Amino acid sequence: MIMLEELDPRAFEEWCKVLLERHYQCKVEITAYVGDEGRDLIVHHPEGKIIVECKHYLNSSVGRPIVQKLDSAIRTADARKGMILTTGKVSKEAEDYVKKIKGVGIEFVDGVKLAHIASKVGLLSSNSSIDSYANLAIKTVADSDFPQILFSSIFTKQRYNAGRDRNPTITIIRKTEYNGFYIGDFSAHGKVDTARGIKEAFWEDKVWSTLDGKRFGVGQPPNFNPHGDLILIGEALQRTAGFAPPPSIQPHKATSEMKRFLLDSQSKTITYVGRNNVRYHKQIKPNASLTQIDDVRLIYIPKQSFEIRTYSVTHIGEITELGERFVVKSHSLSECCVCGRSTTSHSQTFCTICHKPAHTSTFLTPDSFHCAKCKSTICRKHAVKRGKYILCKQCSPSKGNSLGPRWLPHFLVGVGASSILLVFILLLFVASNVIEPTSGTQQLRSALGISLLIGIAITILTWLPFLYVATSWIFRIRYDTLTYQIIDATRQITT
Repeated sequence: MIMLEELDPRAFEEWCKVLLERHYQCKVEITAYVGDEGRDLIVHHPEGKIIVECKHYLNSSVGRPIVQKLDSAIRTADARKGMILTTGKVSKEAEDYVKKIKGVGIEFVDGVKLAHIASKVGLLSSNSSIDSYANLAIKTVADSDFPQILFSSIFTKQRYNAGRDRNPTITIIRKTEYNGFYIGDFSAHGKVDTARGIKEAFWEDKVWSTLDGKRFGVGQPPNFNPHGDLILIGEALQRTAGFAPPPSIQPHKATSEMKRFLLDSQSKTITYVGRNNVRYHKQIKPNASLTQIDDVRLIYIPKQSFEIRTYSVTHIGEITELGERFVVKSHSLSECCVCGRSTTSHSQTFCTICHKPAHTSTFLTPDSFHCAKCKSTICRKHAVKRGKYILCKQCSPSKGNSLGPRWLPHFLVGVGASSILLVFILLLFVASNVIEPTSGTQQLRSALGISLLIGIAITILTWLPFLYVATSWIFRIRYDTLTYQIIDATRQITT
């Protein structure tokens, strides 16, 4: 590995030449070391020339004079834009000057951006000045392994049995986008003077900022996995391809902005009783001199979306890796294709015909079965009853009776019980008008009245299952988030 501190200015220019050749995939020309007129490198990009100035600074910043010199070199060469590459920082005066320039674009590549590009193209050095700017990313399952592992984790043997002599074609595609954050640990102390003495408050947590310095927060940034392994962004992109934008603000500026955010947003309210026994409330905010942010790192958090395609359905969603689990957010993967209510990873199975989820078991009426012939899992919509056996429609394409919707058997039982009750009421009405009232018939009528009440109660009970199924479908609750245990197993899959 090359240690940048040991390079002289010319060797650093040669290192930058290799860096830009790999980054832009085009020819990069290195100019004469003496009298280069502010042009250390010329990138012969297809869209136009780029003039590059290389500054090997260890403890200093790029100032306005260097920008002025590059501005003149760009205009003289009629180039598309200019770049300043440095291992150090860029001064505020240089940044402000670039904003005032019209007709010429100049891009700063400071230490943190240099580390970002070097990591992506495999040139990140060891024990160098840009090591402190190393861009890290949360490690995810590699692209080469992801389809197999996701398939094995979702379509486990408990949830999915393709049956005998079946090898379904399932295609899994993942897209990854890396969102970068500056993340640091902060501690703060504030105090306020009251009639009861000095009251204090303390803060200690993590603080983060987006790479453009426009969003801030306390705690963990969105989708951050605190238990995930951190690797260099270049290694992460080799394992899991995706888009990882470089930071647009420098670490020291991000730290300054995060501190300002903490001073403006953090406060604690204390309550105390004064000498007059009146309860008072005081607000304490962090003291600027007692607010410290340490260990600021640039970490890229992968945001992943996926598609699972079969010959009958496409499931889409977002996925996050949390330790040994996949957290999947997908409406189509969570909705039962029979009842429309949500399933969980513990309560679902997948139909081998429609490849949609269904409940493994439900109250009163099942949503899924196992084919008695091929042993595959099937949902209620693709199951038929042949005698006392339940078969899938592929094993029994023309024979057998469809099971019908879940509510139908409960509805028929309710209709049958209501019909019997209605006939009983008619017979009771006829008997009460034909039979002469005697002491014996009075006792009979009392018994028939009690029987009528019992019949009404039984009829109401027979309608309850139908009402349960009907209302659970009408007022179904949907939860799109599922959690699957990551299983790295060898399963038959075509990707």
